[in-house]
Amino acid sequence: MVSESTGINEKGHLTFGGADCVDLAEKYGTPLYVFDEGLIRKNCAAFKESIDQFYNGNGQVLFASKAFSCKEMYRIVASEGLGADAVSAGETSTAPSTGLHPATATTRPLTRSPTPSKSASAASWSTT
Repeated sequence: MVSESTGINEKGHLTFGGADCVDLAEKYGTPLYVFDEGLIRKNCAAFKESIDQFYNGNGQVLFASKAFSCKEMYRIVASEGLGADAVSAGETSTAPSTGLHPATATTRPLTRSPTPSKSASAASWSTT
């Protein structure tokens, strides 16, 4: 099984997160990227619980923004108590617009320059 979110329905169609993929393709067209919010939330909770259990809560789980930088993903991870690792100008400007608190995020410049990034969006976020 590729994911616990996949299955086959009574029509013989692939399902993802309970949704019929043929129906989704007909409604939205292809290619189509589909994410299972329930599974994302479950995984966020598992990571957070492991930090709480094994490190007495002394740590911060960060979503790797490079993996999928979009407003809804930032909203999901923030609501699950996670932060974000934001690197690019797009990531550091998108994340705060969703309510993700700067204290729960890390930023770093894209280059190995000893001078931290001075972009306007990164200025309100901590630079590590």
